[in-house]
Amino acid sequence: MTQEADLLLKQGISQYQKNDFEAALRSWHEALNLYRASLNLRRQGAALGNLGAAYQVMSDLSQAIACFKEHLAISEEIQDPQGEINALTNLGNAYQALGEYTKAIYYLRHRLAIAQTLADRQS
Repeated sequence: MTQEADLLLKQGISQYQKNDFEAALRSWHEALNLYRASLNLRRQGAALGNLGAAYQVMSDLSQAIACFKEHLAISEEIQDPQGEINALTNLGNAYQALGEYTKAIYYLRHRLAIAQTLADRQS
């Protein structure tokens, strides 16, 4: 089940890179369902991050934000600071695109705090 989900995740990345966002969404939703069935939280987070990116490119910011928030919750649950940084960055960017700068700053400051804790200069 996980191997099939991994293939769908990779297929979605290829579709996304070819600007076939609808196909990427379908692949990533299928992968997410399989990861949920196998209780693979880390990979669920990856699928949710990808889904959020596709929704954001397609200007469906409410769906993007929902995916990014779920990715953040999973990353916090499994104590994955890099996943948290990715989700927080995506949330900040999505809120910035909506013109909700206070929320964008909140998420980006939270990201900065985690990056500083990890001494991650790039983030």
